[in-house]
Amino acid sequence: MKIIFATGNKNKMTEIRQILRDLGMEILSMKEAGVDIDIVEDGKSFEENAMIKASAIAELPEVRAMDAIVLADDSGLEIDYLNEESNPSVSRFRELPLDYRIGSVHLLYNERGEVVDVDVPADVFRQIVDKQFGGDLEQVVRLYYGRLRRMLELGGFDVVGHADKMHYNAACYRPGLLDEVWYDTLVKEYFEDIAARGYQVEINTKSYHDLGTFYPNGRYFPLLRGLGIRVQVNSDSHYPERINSGRPEALRALKQAGYETVMEMYNGVWQEMPIVL
Repeated sequence: MKIIFATGNKNKMTEIRQILRDLGMEILSMKEAGVDIDIVEDGKSFEENAMIKASAIAELPEVRAMDAIVLADDSGLEIDYLNEESNPSVSRFRELPLDYRIGSVHLLYNERGEVVDVDVPADVFRQIVDKQFGGDLEQVVRLYYGRLRRMLELGGFDVVGHADKMHYNAACYRPGLLDEVWYDTLVKEYFEDIAARGYQVEINTKSYHDLGTFYPNGRYFPLLRGLGIRVQVNSDSHYPERINSGRPEALRALKQAGYETVMEMYNGVWQEMPIVL
């Protein structure tokens, strides 16, 4: 009997063969088993998506004829840039057999070298800026984008997560900030860097229904399109019932900005999929 593992990820195949080596069974990837199928992974959890993949492959006539066991999993990781020792580029993250990696920034250092979480509600953010950074909002913003730019330089991930999440809190602290020339220039240069390095950008919809904004801000969608940046839509939801929250609105906004496709992962491979409203 053979085992077919539902992935196109070579590193994952290496790991699964090591884990199951004592079984003495032949373990095949989808390609090695001659399986070429697009599977819609629309489950609400990693477990559901794994079951969808395994079931779809197991029902294929050619797989039934092989009398094979089909296994699947689905895994990704969001990795924060904190410093040079802890970021997506370090070996302990690169060596993980993941389908994808999302790079993001949530934490900054204050002037005392203490780690400060700036991914907080707007009222808490105001207190942090005042108490931890002496009320210097521009310093905080520049630190944030500086960390993001360094993360881009180091690499080790596929997707930039909630690319400008600072914008909502910063604009609540100082209304009109997004229209200030220095801020607009800072953000545009950041997106130009993303484009030059070929990263995808996550269109994070988590807060759309609560706060009325995407991350990145929808005002930058035409810029992303003009720069040729590939995008994927993700709710970043910690609750299964909100897994598609804001997705239709994000797809509609992307379409209006000139996007015809978004990136989605199928069988461990990123693919361009048409936007269907």
